[in-house]
Amino acid sequence: MLLVLIIGPLLSESLDSLAGRPGAWEWIRRGARRLVELSARMGEQELSLRGHLWPALTVIAALGICLHGGWLGSYRAIEAKFDPKKVPVAAVDFLQNETSQEPIFSTDSWGGYLIYRLYPTRQVVVDDRHDLYGSDRIRSVLILMQGEPGWREVLETWHIRTVLLPADSTLAHLLRELPKDWRVTYHDGVAVVYETVVREKQ
Repeated sequence: MLLVLIIGPLLSESLDSLAGRPGAWEWIRRGARRLVELSARMGEQELSLRGHLWPALTVIAALGICLHGGWLGSYRAIEAKFDPKKVPVAAVDFLQNETSQEPIFSTDSWGGYLIYRLYPTRQVVVDDRHDLYGSDRIRSVLILMQGEPGWREVLETWHIRTVLLPADSTLAHLLRELPKDWRVTYHDGVAVVYETVVREKQ
């Protein structure tokens, strides 16, 4: 943005100079002249505009509605919510009522939603900010999610105690085969929550 503020005036002066330069090729002068004329017309049009108050009032009104949870008096003007068929809304409701503060492992696509709902009480092991975590960590996530050789070692290395997964995911099926170590504490058609049996005995 700062470069635009610096380069803009310099570029405008260069075009003005080029449009009137006799030594330049005719098609270059003609193109520069058209750009200068267009810029001048746009400037005149912008100066002639009136009614800047209405957009400002609209923005203020929209901000006020948002701050009141989408309500305009008794009328619900904005109703923004997550689709419970695509996002684990009910599962996160369950996790929100737990007393545990341990990090949660989930898919990267659900990580942002978990942060939105549970931060700072509970952290996530990973979310969709891949550049923040680095390629090695993301590769470990793929090993874990796809059930590749070494997936159990990833669980142990990261000391994962709570897992929130899509109900039909590979890792969800693998953990179901380990009832002595993991048990289902919540399940619906969208998501399943697994927690370690060891943690419950402590």
